[in-house]
Amino acid sequence: VTNDGDNSLTILYNGNATQPGYTSINQAQIANANISANLSVASPNNNPILNINPMSNNISLGSNTPILESNTTTDMSYPYSVAVSGNYAYVANYGGNSLTIFNISNPTDPTVESNTTTDLNSPDSVAVSGNYAYVVNSSGDSLTIFNISNPTAPTVESNTTTDMNIPYSVAVSGNYAYVTNTYISSLTIFNISNPASPTLESNTTTDLNYPQSVAVSGSYAYVTNYNGDSLTIFNISSPTAPTVASNPTTDLNSPQSVAVSGSYAYVTNNSGGLTIFNISNPASPTVESNTTTDLSYPYSVAVSGNYAYVANAGGSLTIFNISNMPTAINVNGNMTLSGSSVIQGYGDGFISTIYNQSTDSVAGSPSTSSDGLLIQLGTLDANRTSGNTFIGFADSTGTLAGAIVGGTSAVAYDTTGADYSEYFLASNPNDLPTAGQLVSLSGSNNSVTQSSNTIPIGVVSTNPGFIGNGPICQLSNTSCQSNYAKSNVIVALTGQVPAQVSVANGAIAVGDPITSSSIPGVGELATAPGYIVGYALTGTTTNGTIQVLVEPGYYNPLSGTNLQGSNVIVNSLSVNGAINGQLLNISGLATLNALTVANNASIGTDLSVGGTLTVTGMTQLTDLTVAGHIITSGNTPTITALPAAGTNATATIIGDDTAGMLTITTGQESTVNGKIVGENPSIGQLVTVQFSEAYTNPPTITLTPANQNAALAQVYVVTSPANFNLNSASINNLKANQTYVFYYHVMQ
Repeated sequence: VTNDGDNSLTILYNGNATQPGYTSINQAQIANANISANLSVASPNNNPILNINPMSNNISLGSNTPILESNTTTDMSYPYSVAVSGNYAYVANYGGNSLTIFNISNPTDPTVESNTTTDLNSPDSVAVSGNYAYVVNSSGDSLTIFNISNPTAPTVESNTTTDMNIPYSVAVSGNYAYVTNTYISSLTIFNISNPASPTLESNTTTDLNYPQSVAVSGSYAYVTNYNGDSLTIFNISSPTAPTVASNPTTDLNSPQSVAVSGSYAYVTNNSGGLTIFNISNPASPTVESNTTTDLSYPYSVAVSGNYAYVANAGGSLTIFNISNMPTAINVNGNMTLSGSSVIQGYGDGFISTIYNQSTDSVAGSPSTSSDGLLIQLGTLDANRTSGNTFIGFADSTGTLAGAIVGGTSAVAYDTTGADYSEYFLASNPNDLPTAGQLVSLSGSNNSVTQSSNTIPIGVVSTNPGFIGNGPICQLSNTSCQSNYAKSNVIVALTGQVPAQVSVANGAIAVGDPITSSSIPGVGELATAPGYIVGYALTGTTTNGTIQVLVEPGYYNPLSGTNLQGSNVIVNSLSVNGAINGQLLNISGLATLNALTVANNASIGTDLSVGGTLTVTGMTQLTDLTVAGHIITSGNTPTITALPAAGTNATATIIGDDTAGMLTITTGQESTVNGKIVGENPSIGQLVTVQFSEAYTNPPTITLTPANQNAALAQVYVVTSPANFNLNSASINNLKANQTYVFYYHVMQ
C-alpha cells in the first residue's frame, strides 16, 4: 500500500490463507453437515482460525486480521501507485518525479534497489509486465517505458507523448498498453510489442468523462469515469477499433478505481463506497452489491483471491472478504463433498459448464484468446510414465476406466479400450452387425454389412478406446446419441479387438492372418493371397472368439515385386524387384536382379545375381562362379617392421583385410667412431600385419613376390585370427637397405 500522506510503503500480511487467493484444506471431509448458524473457532489471541457460514456455503481458514510486516519511507515522495512482480515492488512517486524499486524478497525488511527520475514528471500510475515497467506522467503528458531486467539499474526504452493529455492510469495486457487521459477524456491504446518504439493503435473518447482508472481482463477494458459517474466497458478484441460494450451508472458516484477478478469488477467511489459488478456478460453488467462499511473517500482497490483491498484517502486500508464470490480452492490432501451438491448442474445432464464469452482466436494470448480450462499439476516431472493424472474417469464403484495423463513432454489418453473406431452407417438398420463381426463396405453410401467372402475393412468394436465420426447433437436433444446408434455401428479400424472366427480353413495360431469366410461376419485362417482384416493375437482349434490385431491389407505369402522380412525361408524364389532382410535361406534356385542381405546369407545350390550382390555379414556358398571380377574393399590393415628387418627398417601396406600389397625396406648396421652400431637383416620376424577386423579362425595367407628381391627371399607366414607375421628363414638372400615387395591374399 502506498501512503500519500506520510510518504511510505506499507506491507501487510493477511494470514487467512497459505497462498494469496487460495484456501488450503488438508484431508477435509464434509458429509451431510447441518449447520444453522455461523461457526467460528478462535485461536488463543481470539483471531478466528475456522469460519463456517451456512448462508454463503463458505468455509475459510485463518485470521481475518492483517499483520503489519513493514512500513518504509526510503526515497518516497507522495507515492501514488505501486505494482508488484516477483520479488520486487515498483512505486511511482508523484512528488519526487521518480520510480522507486524495492526488493521485497524479505517483506519485513524491504530494500531500495534503485530510484530513477529519468523522463519522469508527476508520475501517476505504474504497471509491470515481463522485463518492463510502464509509467504515465500527468504533468509530462507521456508514457515512459523502463527496461527493468536489471532492477538495480533500470533504463528508459522509450518515452512517448502521442495523443497524451494528463494521463492518469495505465494497464498492460499482452502486446498492448491502455492509458486513460483525464483532460481530454480518452482511452489511448499503444502497441508495445517493441517497447523501444511503441505505436499508437487507437484513441477513443466514446462515453468517457474525466476517466480515472483502467483495468484489462480478456477482451475487455474497464474504465471509471469520475465526472460521468459510470464504468465504461470496451470490447478491445480489435485494439485498432475498440467499441463500447456497455456503460453502467448504477450505484456509481465519482468512481475512482477499478479492479477485475474473474466475473466481477470492483469499483471504488470517491463520494460513495465499493460497488461490485457481475461482468459475466460485459454487454449487460449487473450490480452484485454496494457497501460503504468502514470506507472513507475510497481511492484505490486491488483484489487477490478471497479479498478486496481498498485504500482510503481518509487514512486507512479496508479489507473485504469476498469469498462468497466464485474463487479457487487449493487442496493439499483429499477433499470430499457429499450430501447436498455444491456444484449446480447445467440442466441437460452436465454437472457444470465452462463458458469463455470471448469470440477472439489469437492462440496463447491471455487477452485475446477464447481458451477454456487449464489443468496444471504442481509436480515438476509430469510425464506419461510417472502416472500424473490430469483427469480420471471412474464409475460409482470407484473403478478407474481411463485417464488423461502426461506433462510437459506429452499428453496421452489412457484407457482400457484398445482400438480406434469410427461410426459407419449400417446398410440394413434392421440387421445391425454385432460386436466381433467382420464388416465390409456395401453400396454407394459407404455403409457396411457383415463380411462374407468380401474385403473386410474392420471388426465391430466391443470396447472402443476412441470413437470418431459421431453425431453432432444439440444439448437439448437428449435422444440424439441413442437415435444415431439405431442405424450406425462402431467399427474398429485399428487396434486389438475380439473377433468371431471359424476353423473351417484350419486351426488358427498366434500371428496367423485372418480373412472373411463364407459365414457372414465370421473370419477364418487366410491360406492364399487375398485381403485380410488383421492377425491373430490368440490361437484356437474351435469355432469361437479370439483377439485380433486389426490391420486391414492384402496378404501375399512370399510373392510380389518386393520381399521384406526378418526371417525368410523358401524352397524356390523368383523376385523381379529387391529383397531386403536379416536372414535369407534358399534351398532351391534363386534368380534375382538385386540382393541386399544385412546379416547372413546361406544359399544351398546356385545363386545368380544380375546386378549387384552386397552382403555386410557372412555369406556361405557351395559353389561360386564369377564371370567378371572379384573386387575387394574395406579398411586398410596396419603393418609394423620388426627387429629381424634390421635397424631403421620401414614397412608399408596398400589394400584391405582380403588382398593388397606390402613393401619392406630393410635396415642396416653402421659404424660410429670405429664401432658397429645397429643390426643388418637377420633370421626372425620381419613385419606383422594387423587386420582391421579379426577373422573367426586363423585365415590362409597367399604371398606372391612382386619384385626380384622378393622372389629370392626365403620367407614364410605365421597366422592368427587377428594378424599374420612375415618371417625370414635365412639371411643368405636378405640384404641390408633393400626393398622387398609382396602381393598378399587372405581367405578363411
